[in-house]
Amino acid sequence: MVDAARRRAMSRPLRIGLIGCGGISRAHVRAMQILGRETVQVVATCDVEEALAQERARESGAEIVLTDWREVLKREDIDAVDICLPHDLHAEAAIAAAQAGKHILVEKPIATTLEDGWAMVRAAREAGVVLMTAFVERFEAENQRVKQLLDEGWLGAPILAQVDHLQNVVVPPGHWVRSRQRLGGGAIASAGCHRLDLLRWFIGEVEWVSAETYYEPDRMEGEVAGVVNLQFTCGALATMSINWMSPHRAFYRKLWLEGTEGCVHNWNGLHVFSRKKPEWWRAS
Repeated sequence: MVDAARRRAMSRPLRIGLIGCGGISRAHVRAMQILGRETVQVVATCDVEEALAQERARESGAEIVLTDWREVLKREDIDAVDICLPHDLHAEAAIAAAQAGKHILVEKPIATTLEDGWAMVRAAREAGVVLMTAFVERFEAENQRVKQLLDEGWLGAPILAQVDHLQNVVVPPGHWVRSRQRLGGGAIASAGCHRLDLLRWFIGEVEWVSAETYYEPDRMEGEVAGVVNLQFTCGALATMSINWMSPHRAFYRKLWLEGTEGCVHNWNGLHVFSRKKPEWWRAS
């Protein structure tokens, strides 16, 4: 079924139903606009707040505006859904989408519980559809270059890595992001999952994990900052620092990775040192 869908997608644009039209959906629409309508088309937008669905429809060129995601799944002119709902609503919508034969892109984190996440995976496998979490960092040119350096042996086997994610997140009173249950945690669950996915892509699977967290109850129920320590099955170690109450407004991400043959960091560009070329050089 998946192969047949891919063959059809090669002959016509992939037709999308956008489910959830809050803030993050703007980035999804922009990405689809970059791909172009000859590649992907938003057929319908859906949100319980019709005004938001109307706004995304204007931005994306969608002609259908709905307020119930179940109506999106009934449409035969939709191949896949892009789920941008609050995190605690991912599982129900994704499982129903799989059962309706729709391919699924779902915002991170995939779900708020392990049980829901695996239920989504099982539903997609049983239906033979693609289920993908929107982990975008693997597709960024700088990170793909790091992966290339690893694969080509410039860095050797990973030994130690450090990743940071710093920003100032201001959540309005009453917003669902303030709820630990709805968000699935706090800053680590919502933002740290991007960094963790990147580390797993670079290094491999995680063997054990420990963490310390910092809370500001007036800002949100979940953690606003935390430090995560990881050991991978290959023996490599990593530290991940997340802060959603950084005093500056800038969005700051840092990577440092040390291997047996070299190291790389992304401070003001991607810089590499390797035994193959024993000097610091810019890779991007």
